Amino acid sequence: MQSDSGVAHTAVRHCHGYSSHGTGPFDVQDDLVQYIVASIQTQLTLSEGSTARRQKPSQGVRALLARAWKRHYDLSAEGLSELVSLSELALALDPSNGEACRLIATGVWHQAYRGFIPWDQIAADRVMLFAQRAVLAEEVDEYAHWALALAYLMACQHDHA
Repeated sequence: MQSDSGVAHTAVRHCHGYSSHGTGPFDVQDDLVQYIVASIQTQLTLSEGSTARRQKPSQGVRALLARAWKRHYDLSAEGLSELVSLSELALALDPSNGEACRLIATGVWHQAYRGFIPWDQIAADRVMLFAQRAVLAEEVDEYAHWALALAYLMACQHDHA
């Protein structure tokens, strides 16, 4: 993916008055917008290509994940336990499913955070394992990266979060 450093470098050049297109503030603004749009367009093109190559899960897996998502919003002990169980069933049917991995990671994290299970190394390792699997399976899924950040925080690796 394209680095934001090129956009930032160009923005700094323009802020210091080194615009090659014009000298007015709107010229600088137009140049900045053009660079930002070019960067975003490249990232979206790469992201869409990755998304299009993914195989769609079966109807049974989708149904399990839909039920798991519904339980994600019920932050009770039973709701979170069912979230993890449903996601584990979906993962058993589709071992490469990133969404199932992400839901397991966030479900276990919420269980520990809410005090329903111990906040210990076992829980931290489990969250890390499934968050990493989620990112590997679905690199363009921002929620997978969010789950990985939670895993790093839980493991007290704040510099990685």
